[in-house]
Amino acid sequence: MENSAQKIHITLLVSLLLLIGGFTLLSTIPGILHGDEVHYLVMSASLLSEGDLNLEDNYQREDYREFVNGSVAPHWGYYRDGRMYSSHEPGVPVLVLLPFLFAGRNGASLLICLLAV
Repeated sequence: MENSAQKIHITLLVSLLLLIGGFTLLSTIPGILHGDEVHYLVMSASLLSEGDLNLEDNYQREDYREFVNGSVAPHWGYYRDGRMYSSHEPGVPVLVLLPFLFAGRNGASLLICLLAV
């Protein structure tokens, strides 16, 4: 009986990991971004490359094209010290910074999928 319970637990764990992997793969299909994903990715990229959240130059250089084909309208928030910042909070971009550094969009998406479980 104990062996049967272990098999069920292992089967559930493997199924959960496959499900998470499947969602991660679906959420990272090239060119298909969901909601505000591109804006959070640009924020993460800016933190890594420039160490700031001033995204005006990132949108001028069209850094978002690394993640999507086509134009993206910036989501501007408020001015601080004469610079424009995103209207999105920086919590998610900071949270996914390490996975984004090592695996790009796939790493960031995988962490978000794992956290959603």
